[in-house]
Amino acid sequence: MAFPLSCTFICFSLIVGHSFLPFSGFRVVHGYPACSNTCGGLPIAYPFGTSKGCGNKIFQSYTKCSKGKFYLTTETGQYEVNHIDYQLKSLIVLDKKMSTCSAMRRTTGMGFGLQGGTPFTLQGPHFVLLACIDPASPVQTSPSSICDAQASQLCRNLYSYCPTITKLGLSVNSAIKSCCSLKSNFLQNAPLEIEPKKYGCLSYTSIYRFGPGQGFSSNVQDPNTWSYGVPLLYTVDQVPESCSRCEASHGSCAFDDNSNLICVCSAKLNTSSTCPAGTTSTQEKTTMSRVMIVSIIFIHAYHFIIHLI
Repeated sequence: MAFPLSCTFICFSLIVGHSFLPFSGFRVVHGYPACSNTCGGLPIAYPFGTSKGCGNKIFQSYTKCSKGKFYLTTETGQYEVNHIDYQLKSLIVLDKKMSTCSAMRRTTGMGFGLQGGTPFTLQGPHFVLLACIDPASPVQTSPSSICDAQASQLCRNLYSYCPTITKLGLSVNSAIKSCCSLKSNFLQNAPLEIEPKKYGCLSYTSIYRFGPGQGFSSNVQDPNTWSYGVPLLYTVDQVPESCSRCEASHGSCAFDDNSNLICVCSAKLNTSSTCPAGTTSTQEKTTMSRVMIVSIIFIHAYHFIIHLI
């Protein structure tokens, strides 16, 4: 029995059309960026984005995702973001030039800084200037206007329990007059530049947690257990309701060339509202597998029909 060849293509169209039924009913927005809700192992949500057009426009010039790592850029350099807390609106960035108890490093040039107008501010007062051996340094001027005398225990512990302090030309248990924990009011306002050399110091460090616990007092005696990094707060308007709905459907909030908010669901689809089931980037491979299976079925059906003709 002979079948018209056109029947084959009609059948194929019906099968493929049925396979993509979940995509119907959603208005597709063109000109979308390629966004993702993760960068490496770090969850990315509004106001941040993984590429141009993703997240909030204000943060585009400060953050980016590159080769599986998320970075913050300021006028003093590019820093890897280690953690983001979206409820507290805070993040931790790592500075490779900064000293830790396990590795004391001489800081050449600028340390960490924030330019004026930035949506970020420093969180916590635990910035410490180390090895301020210049006799003219304001750190060694008594009393110093930039150092917090109440935080002298930080300096004492760093100098007593970190043998690597010798890398800065100091001996273990050196006098702490060459160490300065900066006052909170010194760190509050941008523009801010932590430049150790400016204060006659050789290095600096920043501690955002003392010990393995969550509190600052969990293990203040052992600098080897402290968590080192620069803690920041960010300021952003309330998350738009449309973004919340988009992210709840596993999409990424973004904006088009006209600054209209859109919901990016995968590299193939974005919508003006939320992501339909089966269209987010984590489900895209499943969709492609369905297409491959349908294609294989079509090929076998085509050859079968050809033999019947």
